[in-house]
Amino acid sequence: LVNEDEDATYNTEPGGVLVLSYGDVTMNGSVTPLDASVILQYLVGNVELDDGQVDAGDVTQDASLSALDAAIILDFVVGIVDDLPYDEEEIDLLAAGGDVVITGGSVSPGDVFQMPILLDGGDNVRSYELELSYDPEVLVYHSLVWDESVSGMTILDNQEDGIIRVSAAGLGAIESGSVVMGYVEFELMETFEDYETTITMSRSRLNEEAVVTDGSTAIYTNALLVVDEWGHGGVPDVYALKQNFPNPFNPVTQ
Repeated sequence: LVNEDEDATYNTEPGGVLVLSYGDVTMNGSVTPLDASVILQYLVGNVELDDGQVDAGDVTQDASLSALDAAIILDFVVGIVDDLPYDEEEIDLLAAGGDVVITGGSVSPGDVFQMPILLDGGDNVRSYELELSYDPEVLVYHSLVWDESVSGMTILDNQEDGIIRVSAAGLGAIESGSVVMGYVEFELMETFEDYETTITMSRSRLNEEAVVTDGSTAIYTNALLVVDEWGHGGVPDVYALKQNFPNPFNPVTQ
């Protein structure tokens, strides 16, 4: 009844209710490794998911869709985990330790260099999510090269507009301790005339630990302008020829 008009016309359309099972992100009626892959693609921005798919993928029930959810789905597919969602009593087994660190250096304009990505003090890392930000007007992104330490993981990445996003998950954990996870290859533009440029780890997450924002930074100085702590780089303002010592007749002189 619309207001009090019993003669109002209306149309009907057949419909139904779709019931999603946990882990079935693709909504095809089964849980497969593809569901884990779709989660990783979503995290790096390659695909979009609706709310129902996000809820179905959250197999750890922490109210977020993470790379760890992809790892648990892989566990389920191979029989390591019996049921989804993941048993709340075993959530403590998913705790991870460690920090993701990037380091800087000194580079000449026009050079191609590799920035290492380090896992410091890692423990039980089954998955990770990274976001790196840099100035695309100064640095040209070339590639991501991953080390053997993470070779057992499925790793996806996406780069655009000075942002690099990475998501990774696997059946096993990364080796405990401090390891080099990989390298980002950049080129410093030949036109760079400033003293330094900064790359920032704007977001990182290990398993489903708290998200770290604006974490580690890597400062790369212009080797033509700045002398590093080892005395490398820099164009001298003044040239001079000093007397050698101890004297010119010794077998070795400076």
